[in-house]
Amino acid sequence: MEQEREEQDSMDAPEVIDSLEDLALAGRDGYVPNRYTVPLRQAIDINDLVQGDGTMFETDLDNMAAFEEEESQYFDSEDIFQQLNYECNDFGDDSGSDKDEDVTPFKRLARGMEDLTGDGGVLKRIGRQGTGPVVPRGATIRYHINGYIEFNDEPFDSSRLRNRPDVKKLDEIIPGLYIGISTMRKGEKSKFLLSPLYAFKELGIPPRVPPSATVLYEVELLSYIDHKAADDFDAFTEEERKQATFEQLLKVANSERENADQERWMNEVLLKLYLNAAHCYLELVEVKKVLTYARKALGIDPRNVKALYRMGKAYMKQGEFDSARDKFKKAQHYEPNNKAIKDALIELDRKVSQFNAIEKQTYSRMFSTAKKVDGAAKDEKSAQTSVNLAEEKKEVLVKRLRQFKEDSSSKEICFPATLTQQERACIKLTAQEMGLKVEGKEGTNKELKVIKESCGEDAPSC
Repeated sequence: MEQEREEQDSMDAPEVIDSLEDLALAGRDGYVPNRYTVPLRQAIDINDLVQGDGTMFETDLDNMAAFEEEESQYFDSEDIFQQLNYECNDFGDDSGSDKDEDVTPFKRLARGMEDLTGDGGVLKRIGRQGTGPVVPRGATIRYHINGYIEFNDEPFDSSRLRNRPDVKKLDEIIPGLYIGISTMRKGEKSKFLLSPLYAFKELGIPPRVPPSATVLYEVELLSYIDHKAADDFDAFTEEERKQATFEQLLKVANSERENADQERWMNEVLLKLYLNAAHCYLELVEVKKVLTYARKALGIDPRNVKALYRMGKAYMKQGEFDSARDKFKKAQHYEPNNKAIKDALIELDRKVSQFNAIEKQTYSRMFSTAKKVDGAAKDEKSAQTSVNLAEEKKEVLVKRLRQFKEDSSSKEICFPATLTQQERACIKLTAQEMGLKVEGKEGTNKELKVIKESCGEDAPSC
C-alpha cells in the first residue's frame, strides 16, 4: 500500500528543479501573434533575404493544428512592463542641449556609445562587465535579448518575455549582432544600436520592424561553447584528418561533448518546468494551459508518462472522455503497472457511466414531457389568453379615465354594471390617483360613475 501511495503522489507532485541562475521556462514560443505567423519546417536564413538571393520555405502542416491551438501569443501586461526601455522614446529633461527638438532618442543614446565598425553602423555601450575571453568564431552562444525600435518602449522581440534564453551559433545571427556579440565576454550585459545596413536593411520585418529602421538590442551573454576545433576539423580533407594530432582530436571531442551535455541539461530542466506548469494549471482547472505545457513536454520526451497522464486528467475535467482515455492508455502502455493511471481509468469509467445515466434520464423526461404537452397546451393557451384579455381590458379602462380627465367638456363618465370586481377596483384606484370622484359600490351590479370633483349635485346623469 505504501508503494502504491508513493506512485500516486509521484504522478501528481511537481518536479524538483535544481537552482538555476539564468535558465527559465519558455512560457511562450514566439513574440509575434499567431495571426501573423505560421510554423515552418526549417528556419529561413536571414542572410539569403538580405543579399537578395531569395529563399525557399515550406509550411509545417503536421504541427499546424497544435500551433493554432496554442494559447494567445500576447504577453501579459505586467511582463511587458518589466521589459520597457524608456531610452527609446524619452526626450530627456528640460535642461541643456537635450531641449533640442532635433535630437531623437536614438541620437541621444548614440552619443555615449563605442563605434565598433567605424561608420557608426554598430554602436556599443557596456552595462555590466563580463569575465574571461571574448566569444570566439564558430561558437554557440546562449543569451538573453530584447529588441526595440525608436519611439516604442515595448520590445519587438524578447527572449525574456519568452522566459527562455536564445541558443544559436554566432554566424546564424544578423550582421550587427554578430559584430557586437563577438566583442562580449561571459556574463556581460551590453546595448547595441544597429543601423539598417547591419540589421534588416530596407526590408525590415513588418509588422514588428518597419523598413529601413535603426534597432536597439539589449544583450546579456550567459555562456558560449567554442566549436572552432570541431568546425575546423569538419573542414579538413581526409588526408588532413589522418594527420591530425591527438591534441586536435581531443579539442574536437571536448567541444562536441560540451555541446551535447549542455543541450541535454537544458532539455532536462525544460521538461521539468513544463511538467510543473501543467501540474499547476491542472490544480487551477485551466485545461487549455495544461494541454499547452503537456504538449511542450511531449515535444522533448514523446513517451513522458506524466505529460500524458496530465493531459488525460485535463481532458476528463473538460468532459472529452475519448481523448482522456486515449492519453491514459498511451501512458499505461509505457508504464503498465502504474497505479495512478489505473485509478484514473477507473475514475474515467465512473464518470462515463454517470454521464450516460444522466443523459438517459434527460431523454426520458423529454419524452414524458412531450406527451403531456399536447394535453396541457390548450389549457395553458386558454389561461394565457384570459390573462392577456384581462390586462388589455384594464388598459382600455385606464385610457378612458385619462381621456375623460383631459376633456374639459365632460363632467362625468359611466362604466357598465358588467364589470368584474377586479375591474371596478382598478377604476376606483386609478380615479382616486387622478383626483376624480367615484360613485357606486364595488360589490354591486350597478353601473359605476366617475365625476370630476368640481361637479355638483346638478350634474347631468348618464
